[in-house]
Amino acid sequence: MGAAFCPHCMNTLESSAQVCPVCGKSTDSVNDVRCLPIGMVLKSRKESYIVGSALGVGGFGITYVAKELGTQTVVAIKEYYPLMCNPSRKGTEVVPST
Repeated sequence: MGAAFCPHCMNTLESSAQVCPVCGKSTDSVNDVRCLPIGMVLKSRKESYIVGSALGVGGFGITYVAKELGTQTVVAIKEYYPLMCNPSRKGTEVVPST
């Protein structure tokens, strides 16, 4: 069973879609263990964002495609995640190695 949105282009989908009709990619994608999970909602004081797939992982962070839930605007979110600190995730927390 597919997602209600494409994790690659954030297009709204029928819940049973296996492939996105807009970008042609599978809706069953999963992010790397270093990344936030697809579908996680990030909230600020004013906006909420739903996280899609990771676009890239570099030395200082991870970039995701996301959608702002109020306006439905597709955005990029950058997470500070310095690989030189050899971090790991524990739930939603990022923990540097000791």
